[in-house]
Parts: sequence; C-alpha cells; structure tokens
Amino acid sequence: MCTFMALETIEYYKNNGSNVHALLLDASKAFDRVNYIKLFNKLLDRGMCPLTVRLLLNMYTTQKLQVKWNSNISPKFDVTNGVRQGGVLSPLLFSVYIDELLEKLKRNGIGCFLGHHFVGALGYADDIILLCPTFSGLKKIIKICEEYAEEHCILFNGNKSKYLIFGDYKYNPTLRVNNEIVPRSESALHLGHMLHTKNTADELLDHAITEFNKKYYGFISKFDSCNTTTKNKLFHQYCCSMYGSQLWDITSQKAIQMNTQWRKAHRQVLSVVNMTHCDLLPLIAENMPLETILDCKYIAFYKSIATSKNKAVSYTAKTRLFDHTSTLGKNMTHLMHKYEFEIEDLISISRNKVKEHCYNKWISGINDEYPMYAQIIREIIMIKEGRCISEFTDEECDFIIKFCCVV
Repeated sequence: MCTFMALETIEYYKNNGSNVHALLLDASKAFDRVNYIKLFNKLLDRGMCPLTVRLLLNMYTTQKLQVKWNSNISPKFDVTNGVRQGGVLSPLLFSVYIDELLEKLKRNGIGCFLGHHFVGALGYADDIILLCPTFSGLKKIIKICEEYAEEHCILFNGNKSKYLIFGDYKYNPTLRVNNEIVPRSESALHLGHMLHTKNTADELLDHAITEFNKKYYGFISKFDSCNTTTKNKLFHQYCCSMYGSQLWDITSQKAIQMNTQWRKAHRQVLSVVNMTHCDLLPLIAENMPLETILDCKYIAFYKSIATSKNKAVSYTAKTRLFDHTSTLGKNMTHLMHKYEFEIEDLISISRNKVKEHCYNKWISGINDEYPMYAQIIREIIMIKEGRCISEFTDEECDFIIKFCCVV
C-alpha cells in the first residue's frame, strides 16, 4: 500500500508535466536506536492504557542478552535502547516512534499532494520515502528529517540512501543527508519493490520474473525427487506468492511473460509435455490459473484501499479509478470488463464470492472435456509413479498423458 501510494503519486505528477524528486532514506540500525523514554512517552500521549505501557516497559527494561560466537557464550548484559529485531511488535512500535516526523512534514506542507492530501512523505516502519516536485523543496524536507533524527537518536545514512528523479530533469544536483552525498540512482528497491526512473512498470515485472526463477530453481533442486502431487503442492507454497503483484500493470506484455514463465515451470512440476494446453494445467493441479489468482489478489487489494481508513489512500483509490494514465485505472477497467463487475459490487461482496465468480467465469470459457482429461492425466501420472496398480507400461502412460495434454 505504501509503494502503491508512491507510484500513483509519481505517475500523477509525471503525466501532468512535473518532475518528482524521490529520496529513499536509510536509517542506520533504526530499530536498535529507539530511545525507550521517548517511545513509551509517545505511547502514553496516544492514549494507550498505562498498564499496557508498563508491561511493555517491563519487558524491554528487564531483558538480558547474550552473544554466542561458535561454542562460546558471553555473560548476560543489559539493553537500554532499541526494539527487538524480528519482533512482531517492533515495526508497529517504530512506526509510533517515527510518526511525529511524518506529521511534522505534513504540517510543513512541502512535497507532493494528491488533491488536498499530503503524500510527500510515506513510511512503513523504518522505510521512509520523500517525494517533492522541486529539488529546493526536497532539501527543506531533509532538513526537518535531520533535526527530528538528532532529537530522537536516529541516524540517517546518506551513503546508503537513494536519490531518484522521475521526469525530464536536465540538471545533476548534489543532494546531501547529514553532510554525506546521496548517490543519484536510476533504480532502487522500496519495500522489496523495484522503482525505476524510466519505466517502473516493466522493472517491477522484470524483477518479479527474476525472483520467481530464483525461487523455482531453488525449489526444484530440493524437491525434484518428490512425487508429482507433493511437488505441485510445494510449488504453490514456495513459488506462487507473487509478492507485489498488486503493483503490476496486469494488462502489459510483461505480465503475459510472467504468466508464460510460470506455466513453463508448472508443466515441469506436473511432469507433463511442454505443449500441454494452458487451461489444463490448473485442472490437473486442482487449483485456479495464475492469471485468475492475480486478478483476485488485485480486486482484494482495491477493496482494501478503497475502504481504507487512511483518507489519502481511499481518495487515491477513488479518484484514480477511471484515469487511463493510472496503473490502477487501467487494471480496474480491464478487470471490471473481463468479469462484468460494477465497482459497487466489488466493494460490497466478500473475497470468497469474488474468487468464486472469477473462477466460474474462467471455467465457463474452457473446453467442456478438459476436466475429464485432467482427471485421466492425474491418474496416469499416479500409475507411472507407482502409486496406483496398473498393467500400463511407462511408454503407454507417456503416450496417454501426451494425447490428453495436447488434444
């Protein structure tokens, strides 16, 4: 959601002829630098129950740590600052710790706006991105961040921060954070999503394809010896999360490449021939097609942003819906036409109903005989792997599988 807001803001400004100067701030050892007194005072100021604050205070101030190096263990020592790395509460506690900075930037009013909503500073835990249409404005924002960081024991690292300029900006300005020059980059990762000054839409999908290939080859090296049913289930667990797919342009050629790459891998997992029809793969696997899964994820994402309590997010979801220059607008127009949805229906019906509707729409458009062929293929694969008793030879099994897959 945070990256979505950044991308939609950048798209909006670029399409209206403006540049966007983006700074991805790196906070060195951010979680380790949290000052307990300031943190727990902020929790009390927000109206949190004092008993809960006291419990958290007790958990953090009485903890003892040890360092293990090979077989050697250090003596126990106290910790006087920092929230726990990997702790469930840690991102939320750090968000509270840094939230006052975001409020200061909002009140200052320098940065990007969508309508009357300030979107010049977006943060999730210790990942902060600053967006401003001018270089001079960005420098003023950085000054506020540096002052807040000094008061709260936070150290922003200029060398590890990333400076991107979206648009036709002809100059090459020098940007500094804490007197360190921030290198200008063409691309950077934001919360695991690739941003690119030339074509973020393509870069997001190129990055997704690369990550999928890494996961797939890692998966197949570990589980290639498993039977097909087991491999299929593990494949969907290991390789099909498609993290960040809600940011993709699902109408683009790159999205088609992603689906093609996934189907190639899926054919290998299911031990079927390369010419197996695309519509047969989900039926053999007893799952939905990847394209339908991604469509459902996008619709669920739109429901979450359209009904978000964050006014800037819900405003963006509603105003960009019918804008053809917006990735959100293009995707939702495509999905509403594809599945014959009205926007009011999408907001009101449950996720399960959406999945059921999308799956039924897909299943109604395929060959009526494919479910039967898929059942035959599954049983023949089990025979070939010795999990069912039969008089078929391996050659006969291969012939039947090939015939059903390419019929």
